[in-house]
Amino acid sequence: MSDQENTETTEPTTGKKSSLLMTVGVAVVAIIAGVATPFLVTTLSSSSGGDSKGKGNKAETDAYEFVSFDEVVVNIDEPRLTRYLRLKVSLQVYESDKLDVEKMIEKKKLILRDWLTSFLGDQGMESIRGAAGHNRLRREIKDHFNSVLAPDGNELILGILFEEFNVQ
Repeated sequence: MSDQENTETTEPTTGKKSSLLMTVGVAVVAIIAGVATPFLVTTLSSSSGGDSKGKGNKAETDAYEFVSFDEVVVNIDEPRLTRYLRLKVSLQVYESDKLDVEKMIEKKKLILRDWLTSFLGDQGMESIRGAAGHNRLRREIKDHFNSVLAPDGNELILGILFEEFNVQ
């Protein structure tokens, strides 16, 4: 009788284990599908290619060029003004926009240089230190230059690259 009882008790347990495994398997598949869906949608929409006219996106069809900007030297905002920052930047633009950007910069160079000098002079050591400080400076310089060069909201400058970043 004890053999029969053991057989009867293991059968329901095995059924519970297999249904638990089935439930866990379905849950894992659902989680994977939920995580993978945004990546698949992004990949499929970006590979479908451009706008409705059949042209590719400008970022896909145009190469990058770099436009040099003047070197700027400013005293950093510290109590004794004993430190200074020497910064030289290049502007990353699309190849097709390079000549237009160079002309606009030449026309508005004094405005841009004046703003950059004032902006950098307001920065302290803590605000320019490290990758986070550098990235913040890049972003703010890019945003301001774009607002001056293209007030219509068109981003002509794609990025700011530091050729020199010296603090002494």
